[in-house]
Amino acid sequence: MGALIMVAAFIAFFIYLFKAINAAKRKAVDGPVEAKAAYAKILREHPNSPDASISEAEYVQKHLKNMPSFGTYFVRAIVIGIVGIPGGCMLQLASIN
Repeated sequence: MGALIMVAAFIAFFIYLFKAINAAKRKAVDGPVEAKAAYAKILREHPNSPDASISEAEYVQKHLKNMPSFGTYFVRAIVIGIVGIPGGCMLQLASIN
């Protein structure tokens, strides 16, 4: 059981590291383009919504602020690396006896 937890934590660690790198790229490169497309869709489909009443620049800032950041995923990866992987090792060692 401990080995299974250790492997799962190891996989989750690398998934969150990949998500952290991808979030940094996405926020810097794809974020403004996504936000402008979302704003145009809101104006087209829901012109009376509160988001349609603000300017495009304000909507882009709001959208980028709400996107997950590199730090969010990196901290999760570090916590899994510090807690999950050694915890799985300790459970595996405890089950040997």
